Formats: sequence, structure tokens, C-alpha cells
Amino acid sequence: MQYQVRYYHRIIQFRWRRFHRRSSCQYGLFGVIGSLLSHGHIAYGIIGLFLTISAGVIGAVPAANAAMLDYDGCRVDEQRLLRGDLLACERAISVFNRKPQGDVAGVILVNAPYSTVWRVLSNWEAQSGFVPGIKYYRVIHKFSGGNRSAWHALIEGRLLVPFVAGRYTLDAHFDQRIGRVSWNMLTKDDAARYQAEGIQVKSFGEEQLKRLEGVARIVAYDTKRTVFYYAPVLEPATPTPDFIRGAVRSVVLDDYMLAIKQAAEKRAK
Repeated sequence: MQYQVRYYHRIIQFRWRRFHRRSSCQYGLFGVIGSLLSHGHIAYGIIGLFLTISAGVIGAVPAANAAMLDYDGCRVDEQRLLRGDLLACERAISVFNRKPQGDVAGVILVNAPYSTVWRVLSNWEAQSGFVPGIKYYRVIHKFSGGNRSAWHALIEGRLLVPFVAGRYTLDAHFDQRIGRVSWNMLTKDDAARYQAEGIQVKSFGEEQLKRLEGVARIVAYDTKRTVFYYAPVLEPATPTPDFIRGAVRSVVLDDYMLAIKQAAEKRAK
């Protein structure tokens, strides 16, 4: 029951953020409620509305004179960033020059130095120990030519997220010099090509996932704080209602970012 309420909360959070980002004046609170009711999600609307208000998700529109910062096309209010809010924006996300995909990106301030955040962000095999929804990550191949600052690897993983639980293999690139991690899911053709080269890799994801890719970036705010930008793209293989897809993305985005933030800040103490 506790998880169900938490999941409904994620649904209303995501739907509110979409309306709030597009135009708070145009839609407003009644627009959000009307959208939920028009889609038949009466229970979600009632439960989520009270949970959202209590959690402080419904926030004020940034003041006209607020300082705005830009991270990979995500414009965020610096005052809210410094306050510790997890800020989100909708933007087209493209990985490895693939067709841009409209999705949600997040930005948050981590109270830890750049090097500390990088160690947490880039150590995928350790993330299953503190990131909700990740069963495991395992590096199955590291390509030659890399070093301690930049490397290219094939990483097998498994998600335990509602509606999209499954295994997959990711082609991942890490570069500490620019604070960037990017990844995309291997297809069956990709797996076959690597197998022909003698690399033992499997393609699991296409039965559950149509697309799994993304970009993470970190930028030093000052010597003790780091801005963390995260833009995952997750598309289930089977048709899924929009509100469920949005909730899944919200869980993947919010939970992952907050877990990285908490782990890095704990290490920095």
C-alpha cells in the first residue's frame, strides 16, 4: 500500500510538472485537475493532489528577475537550484547522433566536489547498492584506448521498475574531463556484431524496452558544489498509457538523481 501511494504520487508529480513547465498561467491548478479527471484518473487526482500539495511540488513561478542558468538546453532558476530543488525541463534528447527524443531532463545541486560526484556517478557497478530500481550493473567488456579519465565499456544491467522490469546491455561512454556519461541500449544487430568480434555480449532489452539511452553531466558550481544534469530516455516496447510512461520516467529520473546526490554528499563528509 505504501508503494502504491508513492507511485500515485509520482504520477501526479510528473503530470503537474508537465503542465507547470508549459504554462502555469494557461493551465493552472484547475487545468491539472481537469486533465486528470478527463482521463478517468479520479482516484489518482484526489490522492495525488493532496500528496503533491503536502510535498511542496506545486511551487511558485520564478520571478521575472530571477537569475537563469543553462545546462545542455535546460534553463533553471539559480535561486531554486541553490535551495536544493530538483528542477526538471522538457527537451529533445539525442545520444550518439540518433534521432532526438522528446523527454524530461533534471538538474540538481550536489553539495560535494566535482571529483567526488564523478566517482559516484561513474561507478555503475556500485549503484545497485543505493539506487532504487537497479538490480545490478556489470561491466562485461572495456574497450582498449581508455584511461582512468575516459573509457568506453559494454555494461549489462537489470531494471526493477514497474512495467519495464528487464535486462539489457548498454554501450556506455565515460569522460571525466568534461563530466559526461552517455549510453544507449544494444540491439540484436549490435550484439551480433560484437559477438563476431569475440566479445561475449547479449541483447536482452528489446522484448521489454524499445529505447533506453541517455546523458548525464556534471559541472562544478564552485570548489565544494557540483551541478548534476541527467537526461534519461526510456521507452517501453509495448504501447503504454501516457500517464504510466510519465510516471515511470519520473521515478527513474527523480529517484536516480536523489540517490546520486545523497551518496556523493555522504562521501564528501
